[in-house]
Amino acid sequence: MAPARGSGTPIYTVARADALKNQALLFRLKLIASWTGASSSVVRQSRDIDGIFQKMTEDLQHTYLLAYSPAASMDSKWRSIRVSAKGMNNVRILAGEGYFPNR
Repeated sequence: MAPARGSGTPIYTVARADALKNQALLFRLKLIASWTGASSSVVRQSRDIDGIFQKMTEDLQHTYLLAYSPAASMDSKWRSIRVSAKGMNNVRILAGEGYFPNR
């Protein structure tokens, strides 16, 4: 799971069928999605699939890339970040939780 955390790529997860019976798996899927700034979904009925993928499509169509260059560092420890939008109401921000420097 560590490579997913530092990937810098949103990883959307979808669980269905037997996966819904495995609480540890569902927890990990949620964690991966959260770490990477994406969302996790469960499919309880086949008719839910279209809505889930439509939501993913909308998220990806309204994506902005923010970047910065941190000060040089010799360590490679995880660094947490928080993204916010001051003065903006009714906005939903999905962002990764941090990064590993020097990767």
